[in-house]
Amino acid sequence: MPRSIATQLRNSQVMLTGVNAHAARMARRGLDDPFLERYDRIYREALELDNQYHALKARIKEMAHLFHAQLAELDGCYREARKVVKLEMPLESWPEFGIRDQR
Repeated sequence: MPRSIATQLRNSQVMLTGVNAHAARMARRGLDDPFLERYDRIYREALELDNQYHALKARIKEMAHLFHAQLAELDGCYREARKVVKLEMPLESWPEFGIRDQR
């Protein structure tokens, strides 16, 4: 089962803390300074990208809200114009306004 991004980040944070606390013992098994520096750099980059992702996600949510509000206002204008056209113009001219109703 795939782990969530938050779980992967948290697991790496805990692993890095533990490995750094026992760096001398870990170095004997291949987890030397270059490896730990690379692991730490990759972790920090992933964390930064995750933060950017969440900021963009929040911005998209905000933009979607603004867009839907604008669409609601647009629909209100359309409905008002449609009513006026149907009251003022003869039935045969309605298709000129995009109205396909019969009455």
